[in-house]
Amino acid sequence: TYFDPGDDDRLVVIAMGAVFTLGGVGTVGSHLWQNAKAREAHRGLDRSGVRANAEVVSRKRIWVGEVSTPADDVDLVVTGPGVTPFSARVLTEDVGRYETGTVVPVDVDPRTLLFRLAD
Repeated sequence: TYFDPGDDDRLVVIAMGAVFTLGGVGTVGSHLWQNAKAREAHRGLDRSGVRANAEVVSRKRIWVGEVSTPADDVDLVVTGPGVTPFSARVLTEDVGRYETGTVVPVDVDPRTLLFRLAD
């Protein structure tokens, strides 16, 4: 295709092209940076994390998204060796998997209390 803007519109087309290009590059760069930070957090848990237990103290079914996808809002109490007990909340799409009273394994960084469910 060929588009030949008039003399009055040429600068607008060039400016909008630059804005969309820079916005796209910024968006892609932001996603790459966030993914790198998440991978580093997981590597940190692999290096300095300890295995602990999380007891499910409550669970509530909620609906998220525009198409109303079911999810469970789960409250946990995390305890383990070298870990100060703390409470946490997890939103999971594994509906019905975490019933009240269930104990699930987690990996926890004792310094930051960053954790992940360890299946």
